[in-house]
Amino acid sequence: MAATSGFTRANLASSAGPSQRLTAAAPGGCPPVLRVLLGGRCDLPAREDGQKGPGEPIFSCMRNGSRKVSAVRWMLCALLLLLASPLAAQESTVEFQPREGSQVGWSWTQSESWMSKGHSVVKLGPVKVRNKQLDRHVTFSCGVEVLSVVDLLSSQVALHCWEAVSMDHGEVEQLPVVGLDVQGLGIGPEREFKSADGGRLKKSLREFFERRFRDRTPETREPMYLLLPTEPVALGDSWTIDLQVIEDWFGEGRFTMNVAQSYARVALTELLVRDDKQYGRLDFSIVIVPDTITDGEFEEARMALRGSALLPLQGDLPYSELELDMDIRFLGRIKRRGVRVHLDIDTELRGAEKKTARR
Repeated sequence: MAATSGFTRANLASSAGPSQRLTAAAPGGCPPVLRVLLGGRCDLPAREDGQKGPGEPIFSCMRNGSRKVSAVRWMLCALLLLLASPLAAQESTVEFQPREGSQVGWSWTQSESWMSKGHSVVKLGPVKVRNKQLDRHVTFSCGVEVLSVVDLLSSQVALHCWEAVSMDHGEVEQLPVVGLDVQGLGIGPEREFKSADGGRLKKSLREFFERRFRDRTPETREPMYLLLPTEPVALGDSWTIDLQVIEDWFGEGRFTMNVAQSYARVALTELLVRDDKQYGRLDFSIVIVPDTITDGEFEEARMALRGSALLPLQGDLPYSELELDMDIRFLGRIKRRGVRVHLDIDTELRGAEKKTARR
């Protein structure tokens, strides 16, 4: 799992309460059930032939019992062998249910903290029309409630923010959305934001909510859901995402993937229970390298994503957590509206997002 800065973690300290956790064992580790049956001992002294192997504690117990312990102890060792063998062989699996649509009454606290650094240069011929240096950190926390739904899509949401801070090149600004009661009306990217009484918001306020609380088009999947396995998995299992699925998600025909240099790997590394609901943590590592792009050419092009997502096994809950490190590099030329421009983009994004139950 990719590391997240201490500042980010501090701003997003979990308010969800205690969780029961089960993490993946190290390769070659003792299965939890067998560990309990063996009193927590999985590594005992070597056998007489100097080797170790599965079941060594049980066989050692029986061997010692035949010489030194009572018949009762000997019988208990034999019973342990009979019980442990089938239990250790069983590996429990979990299944992530398909994600369902929105429901009226859904509510959550949405807390985010993102840092972006790098540069973005746009040239038209020899002239730089944009030369932007990035060094920004934005943190906010808002409450969200779904008030109405159309065809399983949120069509009206209520918002209230109690924290919103921006730091741009070291200058701190308290964003003026704190304390506002706002409603979002509409579906997907067409959602518009107004004050709770229907009044018009200033452009800067509208842009804040549009960037963060507009949904994707109805036919576009939430990218985090691409991580979900298509079949039951056990703790420690790993799988890959079909690169064609990723390519299609960005838009059919926009680019072709270099399959030799690209990959998308996911692993289930933790199971936990929060508010009587079971969650799974998915660590991911994704690299996207295009082979060709539509209406363009490039010398360098690469996107790398590393992090983890915590998702409920149930498909009818709105909660999730994401930690992400993303690096984007592009050097080349593209054609937009008949005009060819030169792009030099080198940016990194670090941060986290949490959607947790409101308290």
